[in-house]
Amino acid sequence: MLEHDDDILCLATDPTGQFCATGQVGRHPWLCIWDTETMECLARYKAPLTKGIKSVAFSSDGELVVASGMDEDHSIAIFAWK
Repeated sequence: MLEHDDDILCLATDPTGQFCATGQVGRHPWLCIWDTETMECLARYKAPLTKGIKSVAFSSDGELVVASGMDEDHSIAIFAWK
């Protein structure tokens, strides 16, 4: 999976283990969700988090992904990625 353009800071897998979410450092960091078998990027988000994504997690049903940023307010974003 080669969608990131900076260092990856966090990683989470969905409850089934089929999908993975990764977040990177950077002024406008990428959050990527990809298939663990094919390595295909299924979703890629750039906003609204800034300065890096320090943590990421899937909801218990795997439908949502939450990420927290490294900005001064420790902002969070929730994505309905499926």
